[in-house]
Amino acid sequence: MTTTSRPDLDFARRELLDLCRDRDWARSRARAADADVVAMRRVAIELERTIEPLRTALQPIAGLHTTPTWEGQAATASRTRLARLDEKRTSAVSSIDHLIAELRTTASRRETTADAHWGDYATYSRQVHGLEDMLGIAPFDQIR
Repeated sequence: MTTTSRPDLDFARRELLDLCRDRDWARSRARAADADVVAMRRVAIELERTIEPLRTALQPIAGLHTTPTWEGQAATASRTRLARLDEKRTSAVSSIDHLIAELRTTASRRETTADAHWGDYATYSRQVHGLEDMLGIAPFDQIR
């Protein structure tokens, strides 16, 4: 018995396979992006929770160098050291705050990327279902 092949159906089947691969790729990228967003937000929350005790612990040295309670050269040297410590404290807290803000910004951007991948997934799914209907076959996911 000779099997005849219809080029249009063969093309449609190949197209269906390609679309299913593209759809699976979009789904995996979207899931990965969603996982990245969750991880980044979790790190930002943990950093915020961790920095609060540090802020509280370092608060007593804030502004000590401006308090005129000491006199003489030793007092001036102490105030200079305290001023440097206060600058380092401010810089450390500012750096961590900046890192937290950057994590949140990156998470938002990554969330936009995830949304785009989910949109691609939906588009590919509609195309796959359209080809399945055209070919008159069961959903491809069920026969794989």
